Amino acid sequence: MFILFDLDDTLYDLKHPFKKSINELFSKINVDINQLFYYFRKYSDSKFELTQTGKMSIKEMHIYRITKALEVCGLNISNEEAIEFQRTYEKYQYEITLTKEIINVLDYCYNHQEIQIGIITNGEKDRQWNKIKTLELLRWFPKDSIFISGEIGFSKPDKKLFDIVELKLNLKKKETYYIGDSYNNDVMGSYNVGWNAIWLNKRNLRLHEKLNISKKIIYEEKELLQYIKSLN
Repeated sequence: MFILFDLDDTLYDLKHPFKKSINELFSKINVDINQLFYYFRKYSDSKFELTQTGKMSIKEMHIYRITKALEVCGLNISNEEAIEFQRTYEKYQYEITLTKEIINVLDYCYNHQEIQIGIITNGEKDRQWNKIKTLELLRWFPKDSIFISGEIGFSKPDKKLFDIVELKLNLKKKETYYIGDSYNNDVMGSYNVGWNAIWLNKRNLRLHEKLNISKKIIYEEKELLQYIKSLN
């Protein structure tokens, strides 16, 4: 059995550095941080593919996502303020940590030889490797089982990325599980290649039951270990 994980907002809480950055730079605004974070991710995902093809620079995307998210919440900021937010956000990304629940999941997988694990993540090569090192994930994950879209040239939910991973790891579709927080990128991407898609829906996002194609929805990290044990 092979279990693959997303990185951002799956193995660690992406909202933590985001919230600290907002509180530091825009402490006087009165916004729902959960709503703001939702739009920040939404606008980021909507332009990510353009950054991979070179049609939009990373800097432009960084400015766009926080500017548009704050606009929804009634605040207009300058490009300079958006750039300063990105610098602060990156600073706090060096403080990310794994929760006890995720450590327990990784320990369990690592200690059971019949389970192999890996990571598939969208993002720039250096930025994602920095997160992986900060979280000390090489303690559990072999380096050759970590796949970053910025290195490969394709990004989730593109089937080509999943096909490349499947070929390199010699995966069997029915025995491969992919766990991620993004319904579009993680669930649909892995489902479309024939894997078992597990939706880690920590933000409790709503989706019409008839549209849900995931094999399992998990709402809290503490449920994840029990589910993996049931598979094993």
